Amino acid sequence: MIMRVMYITSYQTPRKTRPDWIIVHYTGCEGNAEQICRSMARKKSDIKRCASTNYIIDETGEIIHAVNESRYYAWHCATAGILTYCGANNANSIGIDLCTHKDKAGAWIISGMALRSAAILIAELMRRYDINIAHVVRHYDVTHKRCPRPLVDEKAWADFKKIIIESS
Repeated sequence: MIMRVMYITSYQTPRKTRPDWIIVHYTGCEGNAEQICRSMARKKSDIKRCASTNYIIDETGEIIHAVNESRYYAWHCATAGILTYCGANNANSIGIDLCTHKDKAGAWIISGMALRSAAILIAELMRRYDINIAHVVRHYDVTHKRCPRPLVDEKAWADFKKIIIESS
C-alpha cells in the first residue's frame, strides 16, 4: 500500500469525537488522485460544491491522505440538514474517495487496484479506530445518493466488503 500525504486545508472542521464510521465514495470524474486533491484544495468563489475527503485512492492503488482524520473531519457526505439513513455524518466518519474512469459504454469503473488498496486501508482504519464492518458504508447508505455508483449494486458492495474482511 503506497500512501502519500498531501494535506489540504479547505473544507475541514476540527474533530471533537473519534471517527465511528467509514464512508466510501467515488470521485464521479476522471482524473488521478493528485489532480482530485489539488482541485479540492482550491477555494474558488465560483465552485458550487465545497467538498473534501480524508483519503483519495488512485486507479493505480496509490493513496493520498488529504485530511488528517485524527484532527479534522472532511466535508464528504453532505449531511448538513439532510436526513441520514444510517447515523453516519461528516463529524463522525472518515471519507474515502475512489478515482474512476468511464468505459466505452459510459459506465463508471473503479479499478481492481483501487479496490484492493481501499480494502487494505479500510481494514487498517477499522483496526486503528475500532470500527466494526457494519459501520463501513457507502455514501448511498447515508443519503441515498448513487455513490459510489459502481458499488451501489448490492452484490458488488457485498463482494467489496468480503475483500475488506479478508484484508483484516
